[in-house]
Parts: sequence; C-alpha cells; structure tokens
Amino acid sequence: KLMLRLETMGIRIKKIYEEEWSYIPVGGSLPNTDQRNLAFGAAASMVHPATGYSVVRSLSEAPRYASVIANILKRSPGMGDMLVSSRSMENISTQAWETLWPQERKRQRSFFLFGLALILQLDIEGIRTFFHTFFRLPNWMWRGFWINSI
Repeated sequence: KLMLRLETMGIRIKKIYEEEWSYIPVGGSLPNTDQRNLAFGAAASMVHPATGYSVVRSLSEAPRYASVIANILKRSPGMGDMLVSSRSMENISTQAWETLWPQERKRQRSFFLFGLALILQLDIEGIRTFFHTFFRLPNWMWRGFWINSI
C-alpha cells in the first residue's frame, strides 16, 4: 500500500537501504494470576487488545502496583528471612496480581477481546465502516477506550 500511495503522489523510490519488519501483539491471554511469579507491563499482558500498546497503562499502574507490593512485604512476617512458606508466597502473589487484574479489569479485557474478534471477521469495507462510526462517537468515549478509562 505504501508503494501505491507514493506512486500516486508522484514519488519514486531510488533505492531501498533496509526494510524493517515489526510486530505489535494485540489480544492475547491474561497472565496466570495463580502463579507465584509476578510480572509487569507486556509480561503481565497489560497490552491494550486493540492498539498493542502498553506504555500508558504501565505508567499509570506502576506506582499503585509498587505500593501494594511494598505494603504486602512490610506486613508479611518472615519476609526479611528467606524462609517463607509456599502458602504465604501464594497469598502475597495473589494480592499483587489482584492489583493489576481485578475482576472488573478482567471483564473489560474480555469485552475488548470480543470486539477484536468481531472486527477481525469483517471485510475491508466493514472495517472502514466500523472505524468511521467509532470515531463519530463523543470524544470522551473513543479516547476513554484507547486509554482504558471507561
């Protein structure tokens, strides 16, 4: 498509030095929040299902996530010692994961993935119609969707 656009604009490419390939993951499954290992950002599936970006959510969630983990560690007896029971670690991990993925956030993500699956079934005209309609919504709605605030 790029080459066709450039040609239409009367721009001729003399030489291609390097061709870049990129992949932005969209969708994907939620992390296993029953595991004891914690993650953050893309490793914690904080990627927006429609855009493939995670920076906005990661930056906005980081202070709260760090604070919750710090408070859990302060309250947990024996955390200064490396001898922490398996049950205690699971409880700590569960509390931290719940900060990133509370039930409401999981429902929101499921809804986003439902929408993504629907869009992927559309032909090109259906996709154009969808986005034309989407961006005719009030600004607060479509912007809220992109930044996970609705």
